[in-house]
Amino acid sequence: MTTQAADAWALATAGAGIDVDYGDAVAAAGGGIVNGGGIPWWNRWVFGNHSGLSRPKLLVLEACRGVLVEGIVLHNSPSFNLLLSTVLHAEIRHVTVVTDRKHQRDLKAVLRARRVIAMRAAGIDVNVAATPLEPEDLNTDGIDFSGRDIWVHDCNVQNDDDSIAVKPCDSKNCQVQAMIAADMLLGSSLALCL
Repeated sequence: MTTQAADAWALATAGAGIDVDYGDAVAAAGGGIVNGGGIPWWNRWVFGNHSGLSRPKLLVLEACRGVLVEGIVLHNSPSFNLLLSTVLHAEIRHVTVVTDRKHQRDLKAVLRARRVIAMRAAGIDVNVAATPLEPEDLNTDGIDFSGRDIWVHDCNVQNDDDSIAVKPCDSKNCQVQAMIAADMLLGSSLALCL
């Protein structure tokens, strides 16, 4: 994807490659690869020519009921891969998330070096090896969700950020409850963001 195509995608989709809001009986299933073309987006983000545009998420389902996401591959999203926000009765199964981890780690090394230079310039003595947090993550979370009655299972998430993240609800009508993640192969981490 070229920089021009990346610009057009962000402007045309208002922040998501595929976005479904307020749907009933929503399914993203049946196989296939959804390629987000993330590398040009990540490069633009790191090297500063993003003109204030946020990077789009790949697949977003918001305020939906009766959701099934099954048997698809999400590849190199510019930002989050799969975001289910304030959903009710959702099942995510046999989903694969793949992110070019080597490219992301190379970019994160650039960001880390910039951070260390800035800290040292500010007179802060920093030991890079002793810095456990990575604030330079590119936020390519695997599967993020909030809502009720959500079952995530038999998924393979190979990314370099949060593999699975339970997000806080952004609605008074949403409760984080009855969520199960089972039989997962994770490449990075599991996060609970309440």
